[in-house]
Amino acid sequence: MTNTYLLHCLDASGKAHIREATREAHAAYMRAHADHIVMGGPLLSGDGSRRIGISAVLRFDDPGALAAFAENEPYRKAGLFDQITLHPMQIVMRESH
Repeated sequence: MTNTYLLHCLDASGKAHIREATREAHAAYMRAHADHIVMGGPLLSGDGSRRIGISAVLRFDDPGALAAFAENEPYRKAGLFDQITLHPMQIVMRESH
């Protein structure tokens, strides 16, 4: 069974004010859970001028802890997202330097 997941969230239209008001709480939450985050960041509009969601690759051994992480994310709790998907995934390629 996989322990790696892709979290993909898209903002609801007209809720940029929620993103602004909750940004610090979101950043602190992500820092507090950094040991579970493989990578992540904001999703951008086509021209790169504004944030339209978030995406993160996560590692959790406990499905309950994964569910709690997703449920308690500050943007989600504040009602920012219109769409939230969480998919098990398998990492087969990594960026090499």
